[in-house]
Amino acid sequence: MKRPFSTATVFTTLTSSSFLKSKIHNLKSARAFTIIELLVVIAVIGILAAITLVSYSGVSGRAMLASLQSDLSSNSTQLKLYYATNAMYPITLDANNCPATPVPDTTRCLKFSSSTNFIYTPSTTTNPQSYTLATNK
Repeated sequence: MKRPFSTATVFTTLTSSSFLKSKIHNLKSARAFTIIELLVVIAVIGILAAITLVSYSGVSGRAMLASLQSDLSSNSTQLKLYYATNAMYPITLDANNCPATPVPDTTRCLKFSSSTNFIYTPSTTTNPQSYTLATNK
């Protein structure tokens, strides 16, 4: 049984100049992205990144506001419980934000979120007594 082509013939056919020319032509005619298409894609990605950044800053601002409101509410509750027990609000707070005078009480300490400073100002001139609890943020 005789083969129609020898190995040398097939190799010669594959490496002939017409075969290589057709492969080179196929590589040259392959479709690629143009510079305009790439610029449009980069612009769209930039716009999406800007939208994400703006929406993130809004979310973080609302989260900080919610944290401050929660702190004010819980500390107001602590001061009202102190008032219910002692019939007056504390005049001063110690270093741990616990009522120091007129009656020291370590169970009614004011607690704040990290990096939040509050200013407690009692008003002893009004009747009934009142206080101001404010933040500098």
